[in-house]
Amino acid sequence: MSESPGKEYYDIVSFFPIDKDKFDIDNLKYKDGEFSHICSHIEQKNSLQSETFHIPCMKIATYMRDLENKFPVKDGKKHCIYMNYCINRVVKNNGKKGRNESKLILGYQNLTSELNICKEYIKHMDDDTFNKVQNIHDIYDEHRKFTNMLKSSTQPNCADFKKCIELYGSHKETCAQNTHKDFCEALQKFKEYHLLNMNLIVGKCNYRDVELPSLGLSFGSYHGDREDQVEWDAGNPDEETSHGMETSNRIPLITFSIIFIISFTFFILYKFTPFGLWLFPRIKKMRKIFLNLVGEKDMLKNSEIEELYTNNRAYNIKYNAEEN
Repeated sequence: MSESPGKEYYDIVSFFPIDKDKFDIDNLKYKDGEFSHICSHIEQKNSLQSETFHIPCMKIATYMRDLENKFPVKDGKKHCIYMNYCINRVVKNNGKKGRNESKLILGYQNLTSELNICKEYIKHMDDDTFNKVQNIHDIYDEHRKFTNMLKSSTQPNCADFKKCIELYGSHKETCAQNTHKDFCEALQKFKEYHLLNMNLIVGKCNYRDVELPSLGLSFGSYHGDREDQVEWDAGNPDEETSHGMETSNRIPLITFSIIFIISFTFFILYKFTPFGLWLFPRIKKMRKIFLNLVGEKDMLKNSEIEELYTNNRAYNIKYNAEEN
């Protein structure tokens, strides 16, 4: 099966910023004079309409300047793929289909050249690819909103996870067709992340309220790098997964260590200290009580079986007599 056009996005969408650091054109702040001259020059050069380009251009330039703080990953290519997705989001909201959308993309290509940031990565995304990437990004964003609510509330509304379930489950038919492998693997990656972090959620919610529906995909199909590990309070979902896996791996080791230390301590006390003289008769007494209880239980069980057999026998005799 050939690689899908959106694979480069699907592979890294789990790294995209969410919550307060995500690209939100409506709430981005900018300084009016900071990038105004650059955006005005590009606007005139490409005959772009000021109302659809000028202010978004200044906001995008401001966000790109702070991109490394908003999206702290080591691989600069991820920055640029994410930024292209963000620019396409603005273009698809502001531009009309066809020529005007292409002109806006060209304008933002000029902007990245002027800023010398991601200048080789800005290109038009087809609607299908864009919508799929946006859907996965929205699922991660909804998950973050939910976990933030869990952390801040003593009485969380676990039903709020329903939106995340609906977004994820809406792709069941798409993945059943087996023609969107890369996209469905990105969804599977989200499910694995959610399951590995379930211990952080089920402490406050019933499992049934936060269970994702099956898309018919095999668990463990995704094997990818998980970078930039942070604690539960931070914003990257992949890091929380790593933290959850480390915790799960530690639990058996800690349990074994505790049992070993307790057993070893009791052996030393029993064998080489007066504690053994005090403990031995008590163990003997407890063993005798236990054996008596087991004996009584067996006797009761045998008595019940014998009574059941007698009743059945009497019933069969009566039944046969009536039949004759």
